[in-house]
Amino acid sequence: MKIIINDSNLYLNKGIKNLLSQCYNSNIEFMLNESDENLKTADVIFFRFNPGDENICHANYFIKRKNSVLIGITDKEPSISKLPKCIINITFLTKNDTVTTLRKKLSLAFKNKEKNRNTNKNNENPCEGCSIKKITTAEFMILNLLYDMSIRQIAEELDIPYKTAFSRKYNMMLKFNLKNKIDLLMFIQKFSQKENFLLSPNDNLYYLIKK
Repeated sequence: MKIIINDSNLYLNKGIKNLLSQCYNSNIEFMLNESDENLKTADVIFFRFNPGDENICHANYFIKRKNSVLIGITDKEPSISKLPKCIINITFLTKNDTVTTLRKKLSLAFKNKEKNRNTNKNNENPCEGCSIKKITTAEFMILNLLYDMSIRQIAEELDIPYKTAFSRKYNMMLKFNLKNKIDLLMFIQKFSQKENFLLSPNDNLYYLIKK
């Protein structure tokens, strides 16, 4: 069994490894990055599901992975109805789950594996009709600078009023359900690692999915 764990928390990684080793007797190979090759061969993919992730595209998991089990590690389980189509079959593990609950969730995820395979075959384009939230060019310019600059510095850098820069940041946090600065910084970090940004239709800057 090949397993990807994409999370920087070493204690969490160790806990997942111990849990899987107890639940399954087969030989387990752990892979610590989501390279194209690893995604193609993984049987299980664990990744950190941060605030805002329910509103952005994760099509790389649909396009590159085989019929693997997708596990999201999160503090609070989001509503399944709000998830993008590309990860609709995800299973969530939360920090409040007991060991018994974790085992039941993992067991159910593996049982649903064949069902998910058929779903994937019938939805070759997961982006079609998906209602994920989009970022405008103006918001993207703010987002691109927020990790290293204050709002006042960004306003000076872009030569726009401070209130305009603040308003764009505030509206973006509302749009992606980011509650505080920590949520925002985690969102920026995750967003910067993605291979595609979806921008509003009226903008002429697009970063397309690399297939």
